Amino acid sequence: MTPNRLAGAIMAGIALVAAGSLPVRAGSPNACRNYAEGAIIDFNDMMRHPRCNVRPGGRWQPDYGVHYQWCLHAADEAIDAERNTRIDWLVRCGARVRLDDN
Repeated sequence: MTPNRLAGAIMAGIALVAAGSLPVRAGSPNACRNYAEGAIIDFNDMMRHPRCNVRPGGRWQPDYGVHYQWCLHAADEAIDAERNTRIDWLVRCGARVRLDDN
């Protein structure tokens, strides 16, 4: 194998390994619309229950566009974590009941 071919093979291998370690992005406009709509519902539930109130910002805000744009660039795991964190808080403070607990 020539040095150029060897270097190309090494670079291709590095690229495959690097690609495998990158986060999977949601990126789907439809999934992000659903995510943003859910985030707004969660925000409104939080605001309606005084025991649930937290300072608006980041995770807790009424700006659909902020949630949507964040989702377009976030890893699936991060999206799930944000959604679950909001839901967990709403359950703990009494705004929601978790239906999946048996």
